[in-house]
Amino acid sequence: MRRQHGFTLAEAVVAVAIFATGSLYIYSTFTGVTRSSQTASVQIDLGSQNKKALTKIYNELQATSMIAQDTDGLDSTPPEAVFNVSTDNGAPTPYTKAKLVTRTMKSATQTGGKWEVGANKMQAREMEVSNQSQLRFRKVIGYQFNATAGSILPQWSGWVTYRVDNQRRLIREADGRPTRTVAQRVDVFNVNPRADGTVVISLVTGRRSPDGQGVRRYANAITINPKN
Repeated sequence: MRRQHGFTLAEAVVAVAIFATGSLYIYSTFTGVTRSSQTASVQIDLGSQNKKALTKIYNELQATSMIAQDTDGLDSTPPEAVFNVSTDNGAPTPYTKAKLVTRTMKSATQTGGKWEVGANKMQAREMEVSNQSQLRFRKVIGYQFNATAGSILPQWSGWVTYRVDNQRRLIREADGRPTRTVAQRVDVFNVNPRADGTVVISLVTGRRSPDGQGVRRYANAITINPKN
């Protein structure tokens, strides 16, 4: 019969092993939850900055035009292009495949188990980007009265430029103003003027995932219709 006080060495070893196993399980569970939370935070952070950047660009492009304009207020001068998109070969090479999730479908049917384009649905699509874009434009900052012509003409700003620098930052440059960082960790900045008078801007950012599973990327695209 075992005495009622104390533990045998074997019992103590078993107890320590059980405690260690439980501690390891709790630690691994906590670590997994923490990494998952950190990964979600990365996604939220990237998505938030993307939307802020695109909102800023959207607001500015409302005041420009894809049609040549008389920018000095004299009707006799040739119109000047106030919107320009070019390839920025000096920017870091973009992430070649960007998966965008902001394309709106037009009709929704399912044929043979496959969904086709649908109304008010969001469809993930991939686009391949070979170069970063550089966006330059002038925008309306006020209006003036032309007494000779008897008309009201817009006053145009100096050039505003959006481009990706060698540190993967989307920066905004304007005549006489300090450079501003609009988004960081940029993999893709793509500007696509379309024949219908709109411009589609795609922005993809990426950060290394805390869970060690490669790079997490967040992609957004927006369609803008310059008003002037």
